[in-house]
Amino acid sequence: MIAQLSRRSASAGCAWSKLAMQKSLTVIYTAIVLDAVGIGLIFPILPSLLEDVTGARNIAPYIGIMTALYAVMQFVFAPILGALSDRLGRRPVLLISLGGAAINYLFLAFAPNLWLLLLGRAIAGLTSANVSVATAYVTDISPENTRARRFGLLNAMFGIGFIIGPVLGGALGDYWLRLPFIAAAVLNAGNLLLAFLVLPESRTPSREKLDLAALNPLRSLRWALSIKALRPMIFIFFAFAATGEVYGTCWALWGGDTFQWNGLWIGLSLGAFGVCQTLAQAFLPGPAVKLLGE
Repeated sequence: MIAQLSRRSASAGCAWSKLAMQKSLTVIYTAIVLDAVGIGLIFPILPSLLEDVTGARNIAPYIGIMTALYAVMQFVFAPILGALSDRLGRRPVLLISLGGAAINYLFLAFAPNLWLLLLGRAIAGLTSANVSVATAYVTDISPENTRARRFGLLNAMFGIGFIIGPVLGGALGDYWLRLPFIAAAVLNAGNLLLAFLVLPESRTPSREKLDLAALNPLRSLRWALSIKALRPMIFIFFAFAATGEVYGTCWALWGGDTFQWNGLWIGLSLGAFGVCQTLAQAFLPGPAVKLLGE
């Protein structure tokens, strides 16, 4: 009798933990989708928005500045947010990141001049810990044998967001230039509320004193490069990231200048990229790891 009750209790506890894990993964995957939706929303309409705000005919330098500003802020503050997620836990940092994204899109929606647009992008870069914190969260709650598949799904969620974002941004932007940013702000605010209400903490906060020197991004980079086995992966990741940024920065300009595409057609072309990315990430990593190893 006691043994049966123990088994039932253990079974109920296991079912509860599985349910809690599924809820957590749902929130994390939703955060990644919305992060990609927000990124994709901007690409089709950013040239038109900058033309509207600056009145300039050649807006390519402004696009480069906005993209670089976001990346610089991300580079400087990502180690800080990473250290804080180790110190305070993943959940509060993810909430800060989602809140920052919502504020950024409100800036983009209502900014009357270039400086406020740049401020919005700086805030977005400063708080852009969604993907890194989400990856750490998935690592925390995933057994080793499920990590490759879940990381593949994480990237697939990004691909899904990148299908939805450009198409939605192009369609809404053709109707009203600022509407996609309002939509992105509402979506991120909804995800912030969902994470606040549902997402549990995955990591016990550290009691150790925060090492301020660890917040230096160059120190983190030196540490990573000092590990010989990591260097090839770092350089490969850098190459993929760099080439990925090139098309994202230039695609809308090229499509408009070469083919006279409107926002919707630019969004559809970027959405096609998202379809390919999603299919590859959803179906290739699991079998590839089994066949070749990590």
